[in-house]
Amino acid sequence: MPAPYLLTAEPWVPVWDLDASAARDVGLTEALTRAHRLLLPVTRAEDVPVLRLLVALFDAAAGPRDAAEWDAAWKAETLDTTAVTTYLDRWAERLDLFHPNHPVFQCGHLTEYARGPEALHPGSLGG
Repeated sequence: MPAPYLLTAEPWVPVWDLDASAARDVGLTEALTRAHRLLLPVTRAEDVPVLRLLVALFDAAAGPRDAAEWDAAWKAETLDTTAVTTYLDRWAERLDLFHPNHPVFQCGHLTEYARGPEALHPGSLGG
């Protein structure tokens, strides 16, 4: 069994760290808890899903309920780091890239055949 690769902690999100004045990779937890000091460069097509994932995680963890709360969150100096950390710690196992049963964003059973060759018979196509 491969070692866990928790997307919450392992560095994989490319950012520009304002404190270090350097590009580096961070995990999801750091990306959200230090969002006020990190820049996420959205310059490639693959950066957009990462940005959408971060927004979805923030919304799930501490998402404002209405436009006024979103405005307040936007104007705040930092995100609600306690809520974000609590949420990501709770779901960290489900955000494991190499989990044997439920790897994040993947199917863990691609090598298992759920049906036999009889499923290919034209008579089975009608249900």
